[in-house]
Amino acid sequence: MKKLSLIALVAAVLAFMIGCGGGGGSSSSGDITITFTNSSEYMFNEIYISPTAADEWGSELLGDTSVLKANGSIDVTIIEYDYDNYDIRIVDEDRDEYLFTRVPLSDGFTVYIYFGEQGLVATVLDEEGDEITTVSGSMNGGGNLENQGPQADDEAVITGTGYDTDGDFSFTIYNESDYDIYSIFMGLLNAPADLDMDILDSILSAGDSYTVSETMPESLWGETEWTLYIVDVDGDTSVSYDSFNPFLLEYVDITWDSGTFGYLTSFVY
Repeated sequence: MKKLSLIALVAAVLAFMIGCGGGGGSSSSGDITITFTNSSEYMFNEIYISPTAADEWGSELLGDTSVLKANGSIDVTIIEYDYDNYDIRIVDEDRDEYLFTRVPLSDGFTVYIYFGEQGLVATVLDEEGDEITTVSGSMNGGGNLENQGPQADDEAVITGTGYDTDGDFSFTIYNESDYDIYSIFMGLLNAPADLDMDILDSILSAGDSYTVSETMPESLWGETEWTLYIVDVDGDTSVSYDSFNPFLLEYVDITWDSGTFGYLTSFVY
């Protein structure tokens, strides 16, 4: 497999995205229905959703005669685009605006909006009720800030992206298997495998560890779903079942599963 530097990876990923229609807009493929649950103390007067790549918010989804009361829920239907990441804008009764970026949405998903320990938060659940992700948001406006958690104290919102670290990321890889690992490729989720980059400088022997410290190009700071592709010295290969966020990851344990004859990855944040 071809080994790419971070700069080469950026160019390849951008070329892939443009080829899929991600450069100047997104093509639609149907409608999806999303359930919004307002778990804040404030009434929502307006809700907007648009693809992250779009330049405009589009139509307001609640309409002129509807609102979403505190602790209430409502279903909204939006156009489904080729990419799953959307931005959400909510305007409450005090004209404060809640903003969330790069929120993964699909048909049947539920979005809970609330104020948690880290401030304004949106938690996304799939149609089975399993948590997909939790996205930190921001608030703009001059309305009533009372009882709105840490946001009222102007604390910085941690987004869990490269925007928090100027693109820097670092995590440690522990080879807990009995085999030497020749290469570990890090690739963007759902991007072609030939765009992956090898993050090992040398063979990672059984029982050893290696710390990855890199700076992600700014164009990829918002990308938080990556996978690992492992190749050992015998040519055995495995792909991580779960994606991981390199900006938050502390370390990953790699073990060999004799039942499946493959490597298992355990991501620890």
